Amino acid sequence: MSLSKKKVLTSSLFLLFHFDIASEGVEFRIDNSDLEINSKGKKIKFISESSNSSGLSSEILFFDNISVIISDTESYDKLIKSDKAQYMPKKNVINLQGNVFLEIKNKHQPFKLRTEILTLNIDSNLVQTNSRVTIENQEIEINADNAIINDIDKEKRVTLNKAKIFSQKRKIGESNKLIFNLFDPVILLIGSAQITSEDYTINASEISYNLKKNKINYSKNSSITTSN
Repeated sequence: MSLSKKKVLTSSLFLLFHFDIASEGVEFRIDNSDLEINSKGKKIKFISESSNSSGLSSEILFFDNISVIISDTESYDKLIKSDKAQYMPKKNVINLQGNVFLEIKNKHQPFKLRTEILTLNIDSNLVQTNSRVTIENQEIEINADNAIINDIDKEKRVTLNKAKIFSQKRKIGESNKLIFNLFDPVILLIGSAQITSEDYTINASEISYNLKKNKINYSKNSSITTSN
């Protein structure tokens, strides 16, 4: 799609959005070929190779090779990239597919997630995928069957199922469920929980572990096996 055609399409979409959902408190602004949305204190910017709509009602926007930047303040706190995306304005939901990359900004150790399918609900601050995920967090790598990131008690809570934890390519832990708050070094392993070091392996029903200190805070129903 040429740039001029893309501008016309995006401007047309802006007009449709303005009349359809302006009453819901969502504002749209066109900047060249990019789409920028202000919704409930969040600024959402779509930058894509191409875009089109689902029809006159523009209930769904389709994007190819997209970057989505979401910020609550002047600095961007979320960056998302994918091969394809769908945005549903009335629901304020983004569905992403193909080489999905999510980064949540932090000065020291940004949270990074890679998967194939991801859903982001802007209004409820919910990020969810039922696809396999790879996460970079606190200088470790986590592989899991799925992931949910939501707001609980004013914290961004990450919940993973069937998680395996690696440090420098060596597995240091696993559990049926893994829970932690973003940028907090303490993680909670629940169900068939295991932490392994060079000296011992601990198995338990639940383990609280500090990644930064490399220390177990507590464990429940645990057994320890030493390497000697």
